[in-house]
Amino acid sequence: MIRLRYICHALFSILWLALLLALPAASEAVPPGGPGDGMLAIGGTPATTLSLTVPPDISNWQLTPGSSEANSQICLLKVRADGNWKITAEDQGTATSGHMTEWLDGSYVFPPRRLESPMSLSVRPGGFIDAGYEKQLPLGGVIAVGSATNGEEELEVILKQPVSWTDQALDEGHRYEIAVTFTISAFN
Repeated sequence: MIRLRYICHALFSILWLALLLALPAASEAVPPGGPGDGMLAIGGTPATTLSLTVPPDISNWQLTPGSSEANSQICLLKVRADGNWKITAEDQGTATSGHMTEWLDGSYVFPPRRLESPMSLSVRPGGFIDAGYEKQLPLGGVIAVGSATNGEEELEVILKQPVSWTDQALDEGHRYEIAVTFTISAFN
């Protein structure tokens, strides 16, 4: 009798364990409203693929005091996206704080001379660009918003640098420089 009770208890424990293990698997097999193929959809659409190519630098930009048109420069970015995107621009440099700053032999000069006014960037909407904005450095922000591109598309960013008559001319070999960081990300 004790042996029969032990066998019944063991069989009951095994069945109970099998039932506990089978229930979660059964509930995952067909999610409510699911296709019944054992696949459980988590999240929505696949991630957007984004690519942004930025030129390494802009050289030979001659700045003229008091002339706003002469102090504009076009920077071409290359964008590739299979969904909605946005591009932000900012100056992350603590030495520059949005202002073109004196540069010599690979680093900023200390103490530096800076242009009086900060740089601004703008993008005009049109084509694959849904919206364009003008932002002033260092904070910057969103300068362009767009949708899927047909392959790689060029995005024209207009850099504007006001120069006043009180801004100092630099010594031979020195130049004004700033590093602008462009970032592309998905946009809903």
